[in-house]
Amino acid sequence: MVVNQSGGVSYTDDFGTTVVHGTAVLDFGATPSPETTVDVTGQTGITPTSQVRISVQGDTMLNNDESDHLLFSQSVKINAGIPVADTGFTIYAKSDLALWTQRFRVRWSWWN
Repeated sequence: MVVNQSGGVSYTDDFGTTVVHGTAVLDFGATPSPETTVDVTGQTGITPTSQVRISVQGDTMLNNDESDHLLFSQSVKINAGIPVADTGFTIYAKSDLALWTQRFRVRWSWWN
C-alpha cells in the first residue's frame, strides 16, 4: 500500500547543516503482508545525493502499541530509496520473518 506523506520541520545543527525531519505511516493494511512502502513528498531542497535516515521507536497507533512498534523495529528492514530532487523519497519496509497488519509510525530525516 502506498500512502503519500508530506511536510517536515527543519533546523540547523551546530555545524551549519540544515536537517529536515518528520514522520510517516507505514500501512500494511488489514490483510497480513510482509512489505509496504510510503512516499514522502514536498521536500524542497532534497537532492539525489541527500542523506536519508529512517528510524522506528516506541509509539502508539490505533492497532499497534509501543511493544508492537519495538518488535516491528527489530524484525523489519526499513530503507529509503534514492531521493528525487525537490520532491522526496520512498520508504520501503520488508520483513522476512513475519506478516504485519495495520499501521506503524516511522521517523525520517534528511540533509545535504
